[in-house]
Amino acid sequence: MPNSPPHTQRAGRTRNPIPRGFMAVVAIVAVLLGAIIGLTVLLVVNTHDRTRLQADLQMRYITRTAADYIRRQIDIADVLIDLTGAEVAERLRSAVLPSETLIEALSRRVDTLPQVSAVHAYDHRGMLWLSTGTEPMPLDVSGLEPFQRLRAGEHSRLAVQSGPGAPALLRLARRMSLADGSFSGIIIATMDLDAFDALDRRNLPVAVRGLAVISDDGPLVFGQPYAAAVELAGLTNFLSDEADGHVAIDASDLYWARVAHLPLTVLVQTATGSGAPDWYSTAAGYAMVIGLVMIAAIAALWGAWRQLRQRAASEALLRGLMNNPPIIMALQDAAGRYLMVNRHYCNLLGRQEGELIGRTSYDVFPPRVAGLYEQQIREAIDAGRPLVFDTAARQRSGEIRQFVLIRFPIYDDAGRLLAVGGIGIDISERKQLEEALREHAAERERLAMNFAQQRELAETANRAKSEFLAHMSHELRTPLNAIIGFSDIIASRMLGNSSAKYFEYADDISRSAHHLLGVINDILDVSRIESGKLAFEPDFHRLHDLVEDSLRLVQGRARDGGIVLNNALPADWPEAKVDARMVKQILINLLGNAVKFTPSGGRIAVDGQRQADGAVTLRVSDTGPGIPADHLPRLFEPFWQAAAGIRRSEGSGLGLSICRKLIELHGGSITIESAMGAGTTVIVRFPAGTMKPARSS
Repeated sequence: MPNSPPHTQRAGRTRNPIPRGFMAVVAIVAVLLGAIIGLTVLLVVNTHDRTRLQADLQMRYITRTAADYIRRQIDIADVLIDLTGAEVAERLRSAVLPSETLIEALSRRVDTLPQVSAVHAYDHRGMLWLSTGTEPMPLDVSGLEPFQRLRAGEHSRLAVQSGPGAPALLRLARRMSLADGSFSGIIIATMDLDAFDALDRRNLPVAVRGLAVISDDGPLVFGQPYAAAVELAGLTNFLSDEADGHVAIDASDLYWARVAHLPLTVLVQTATGSGAPDWYSTAAGYAMVIGLVMIAAIAALWGAWRQLRQRAASEALLRGLMNNPPIIMALQDAAGRYLMVNRHYCNLLGRQEGELIGRTSYDVFPPRVAGLYEQQIREAIDAGRPLVFDTAARQRSGEIRQFVLIRFPIYDDAGRLLAVGGIGIDISERKQLEEALREHAAERERLAMNFAQQRELAETANRAKSEFLAHMSHELRTPLNAIIGFSDIIASRMLGNSSAKYFEYADDISRSAHHLLGVINDILDVSRIESGKLAFEPDFHRLHDLVEDSLRLVQGRARDGGIVLNNALPADWPEAKVDARMVKQILINLLGNAVKFTPSGGRIAVDGQRQADGAVTLRVSDTGPGIPADHLPRLFEPFWQAAAGIRRSEGSGLGLSICRKLIELHGGSITIESAMGAGTTVIVRFPAGTMKPARSS
């Protein structure tokens, strides 16, 4: 080009000199080639030992895997007899013979486990009660030591029964207990360890001569092939006390692994002259690959060196322009990698220029900030012109500064994108002033809202206190006046020394005292529930029995009022996991309310339903006068009692509130359905999962 600088024209006519440092690169190449040769020699020497070590580690792992496999299969069998034992124990308690259905179900369960060949159950006397499979067992085991030890309290026992010319049998026995912990009998699973062939010898790293499973007492439990396994069973003197290990015997290797928590050991013996991989060719292959990698690395290094040399001149021209203005500047390529940064940018981040060049925003900033900067770069490239953004940056001191950031694309003469520039101007002082004004306005608004909320809370608390004191003053004063008045009459003998009215007054004093105690107990119950100090102790109980107990406690008042009580809850319902004391308190409160408001000749019934979603409901229904619809929403408010349409009842007004809190502790709810002249029904709903699933026979 005619206006090109003179030095550029000369550069086109002269030969480029050898770059400085080129000889150092050549020396590095020579050293790397020597390293490749040395590495190849080391690989040839060491590959054989490494191969043997790998084979040893694999055989240890395989032996350990076989031991773990055996342990898992015995654990599965243990789960089978545990489940079966629970079913059998319940039937043994009833002293009936096993049904064909039970034997058929147990046989199907045994068939699903190949390692279990038979299951036998004995009652508490040691007599055979149930048998599946073909393995013979004695009819009476009461005199055998395993039965005696299990009856004495031992939980389970694994025994090995050896026989001539064949592997021994494993028998896993468990104690069966009733719900009260008393001895019900034992159940025994006979296992055939032929199913424990966990090894595929075709895929082993070395040839295997034999595999055996032996018990600590010496009998062979499993062997493959059997003749070699018998010989292995005689090599136990080579084993140490460790959980697993390896020992060389003659020209073969012996590996062992003990089955965790069981008196069993797995033995594996390799064959003589086990083959190994072609370690020479492997080592040569490694050396070739490393050589190719090193050659490629040297070529890439030399290419990078030339590229850096070409870019150095351009960067030197820009450096002075970028470092002098009191602004932050940076150049990034289309992929977001930093090409140049000025010293103000480095000072802002507290990093050296070399720590930034070649890195992206994700290497320097948090992901959220980096993503924002990358999005700005893409927008500037798409727009093809400068774009202005507001952004924030954290200084080395930790202070966050606000900037106006200008992003602009840079193109060459052919229109190809070279880089994206960024110039940042600090506007922190202006932003701080704007933020201070906004915070001042927001603080005033927040204070105003807080004042209004506090004022409303104070008024609500004051109203609640006044209502509580007014209600309690009446509820406490009325029985106390009766107690004091009648007590004074009796104490002063106003009616003479032996008037019969004294007995009536004493009865009035007792009723007033009990009423006063009930009010205080209700207040204390509410206090314990609100403070979280009321103990919630759920357990499985029969809801029919809880309803029956509650009806019994209100039977006297119902009889005096001429009211009929009926427990319509099915007696054969499964048990439910509830807090029995809380459920009875709920039922007594609801039944007490029903008795108070049901006229003579009326009926009160308790029934229940199981919902489709698994929930359980109890319904307390009466034939009383009913409750107006506009009163229903307020019935669960503390201290509230209806005045119109319903006579005022004795009590604190806390009963229904306590019922709702107690059922909420169970995760349930309580609702009331009523209409004037149609009676009232209170529905207590327990959540799904409360009822214990019914056992299948």
